[in-house]
Amino acid sequence: MKKLINIKALLALGAILLNPIWIFSEIGIHTPNPQGVFNVDAGKNNNSLDEPTAIQQLDDFVVNASGNVGIGTTVPSKKLEIVTGGTDIAPVPGIKLNDGYQKPDYVLTSDADGVGIWKAPAVLMKQLSLSGTSTLAENIPVSKYAGVYVDLPLGRWAINLVVAMTFSNADAAYSIGNHFVRFRVEDDTNDHGVVGTDVSKDAVEPRLASASFGLS
Repeated sequence: MKKLINIKALLALGAILLNPIWIFSEIGIHTPNPQGVFNVDAGKNNNSLDEPTAIQQLDDFVVNASGNVGIGTTVPSKKLEIVTGGTDIAPVPGIKLNDGYQKPDYVLTSDADGVGIWKAPAVLMKQLSLSGTSTLAENIPVSKYAGVYVDLPLGRWAINLVVAMTFSNADAAYSIGNHFVRFRVEDDTNDHGVVGTDVSKDAVEPRLASASFGLS
């Protein structure tokens, strides 16, 4: 009899091993109503029966059945989706990566394998508003400081300057196109000699921009 009981026990164990029981469940932490395979409601404020509101989702972490991860949203549409609640009027940053490469104005750059680090952008575009006025005398052989400047970090830059000018000479003999102004970009605020000379080695050399102008 004892041996027979042992045999039945072995047969029962074998049946369990051959027919495993699959258990499906969703895990919710601080919520009885998980919105994905795994849902942490950090603020404990989700609705117990209905879907959480957009405001309630802001403190949630979710992994859905597709393996998408949502932070601040319970319905992530990508492998990682972050919602901070920011708007175009009041934006709220959603990512911070301190990897040692971070610096002001750097951008997150990927290599061929998709590994991203912070790098200086290949081209950095900035719109600058300069203010200042300068009165230019006629027929002067020197380069006069115009009273405006801009600070640029080390690197190679393409600078597009837009200058508004007015002609103040009351000479009645003036005609459109009989005057021109030359501009040059240098690395200091000093007046310089004849155009084409007296340029610092760090300046942008005497690159000249000539333009005729008329009386408006």
